[in-house]
Amino acid sequence: MTQRDERRTAMDRARATRDIGTALAYYDSLPAVTVAEMLGAWRGGEWPTGHPMDGLLERFGWHGKRFASADDVHPLLFATGRGLVAVNAR
Repeated sequence: MTQRDERRTAMDRARATRDIGTALAYYDSLPAVTVAEMLGAWRGGEWPTGHPMDGLLERFGWHGKRFASADDVHPLLFATGRGLVAVNAR
């Protein structure tokens, strides 16, 4: 089994617990990434935890996030008929 497969299995196991502590422990165990590795648009997905707002972002068309630079991040990208649109939540 490759390291990527092992990480995927650990993530699937953590997700199946539906426990936020397990999810946080999994992410804390991952190696750090550089800013250069983060740049670009990323497809997101929700991690069900039993929170009352589970599934809300996806129902509204949330796609993921985009890292334009170390200081320019768009965490709310939504899929629309015009393509991906960044929403400023401030």
